Amino acid sequence: MVGTTAICIETGEVVYFKAKATVLATGGAGRIYQSTTNAHINTGDGVGMALRAGVPVQDMEMWQFHPTGIAGAGVLVTEGCRGEGGYLLNKHGERFMERYAPNAKDLAGRDVVARSIMIEIREGRGCDGPWGPHVKLKLDHLGKEVLESRLPGILELSRTFAHVDPVKEPIPVIPTCHYMMGGIPTKVTGQALTVNEKGEDVVIPVCLPWAKSPAYRYTAPTAWVATRCWIWWYSVVLPVCIYRNLWRSRARAVTPANRMWMRRWSA
Repeated sequence: MVGTTAICIETGEVVYFKAKATVLATGGAGRIYQSTTNAHINTGDGVGMALRAGVPVQDMEMWQFHPTGIAGAGVLVTEGCRGEGGYLLNKHGERFMERYAPNAKDLAGRDVVARSIMIEIREGRGCDGPWGPHVKLKLDHLGKEVLESRLPGILELSRTFAHVDPVKEPIPVIPTCHYMMGGIPTKVTGQALTVNEKGEDVVIPVCLPWAKSPAYRYTAPTAWVATRCWIWWYSVVLPVCIYRNLWRSRARAVTPANRMWMRRWSA
């Protein structure tokens, strides 16, 4: 039997749950970076719990950075902006992506665009501002009607977090941490893996790292969008189908008071 220790939000009581398996679906750790699209709760707690329990992790050096996060806030500015005809500028007003990706230009892959932006900044061609060094995403040439009909969410985000109106001026952007590629080594069936003394993979049957917690050994290190789509299938949908019978008996808590709370929560 395995389980977890938790705190009841209503009472502050520490409770202990027994279970036939433990699912880790705690998200990534993007908040370790200054600029990130991740929620404030994504601080690597799941990975920390796994390590303290003796479960290994892998590929923790691999992260995907989205090329266009709002400078100073990290809020994601979708590739759709560049798909509609927006483009990136350095402090000299140059469309610098033509140097790094002559064919794809601003529509190059995330890793290419993010790397190009950082080269521009490190070589002194970034823009200065209260948010620190950044580049500009120009959209105003598309016109108000196009922006309001095709990118209304970006208009709202830019006005709220960057305090700029994309209809009139460019958006300050910088590469921002998006995906944690590493995590708990995992089988395609959702079970965690460790290594024995012979260097062979050994399944940890009661630990199920799902969502952003697992690290599949055949995942593209750049978190290509198509890769992420099937990873979500294999890390959520397939394991649910496999283990649904295991969950038919609800986990029992140690304390009677917590059993009452669980019944109230389930209702």
